[in-house]
Amino acid sequence: MPMPEPDEPTDATRLFYAVLPDADARERLSTLALEAAGRTGGRAARPDTLHLTLVFVGTLPASRVGEAIGAAGAIAWQRCQLDIDRLGAFVRAGVAWAGPTGIVESLAAGQRALIAALAQCGIDTDPRPWRPHVTLARGCVRPLAGRIDPPITWEVDRVVLMGSRLARDGPRYREIASWPTELPGSPAGDSASALRT
Repeated sequence: MPMPEPDEPTDATRLFYAVLPDADARERLSTLALEAAGRTGGRAARPDTLHLTLVFVGTLPASRVGEAIGAAGAIAWQRCQLDIDRLGAFVRAGVAWAGPTGIVESLAAGQRALIAALAQCGIDTDPRPWRPHVTLARGCVRPLAGRIDPPITWEVDRVVLMGSRLARDGPRYREIASWPTELPGSPAGDSASALRT
């Protein structure tokens, strides 16, 4: 089948791959973001920006976005459940976050496979170790730590490629392409899908 075409960027696009919370998880994360902002003196993330990054690519020429789509489309993404059960902070960056205590191996395997597929295309990615988290607040002046009880859970049913741009009130995201996850043991098909605007 033909490769899906990307959403139409202009000349270059900041890209990242992510998984998105479902409606219930987004609601709890949104409430938590407001609480985190109050505790840290930061700015709460908008509900529509809440996500867990798998791989950050950075700025890529529009002519190469199709390669980024193809790299993720070649991976058999496995369905799994995320359990967001702790709070933390990247103090130097002024970021408060929520994340899982442990990394789901099937998701980590997909993340590693995606980095390898992108490298084969000559697309560089963030070299820092993957620390899965959902950003709750930015511009924080006080650290955040603690447990989330009960954990915020959701089933990862798809992986998305997002484009981003910075605005005065924070980042703006748009979905470029997505790939449904497969139940363990199910045959993987050509499941990539792209969105146009």
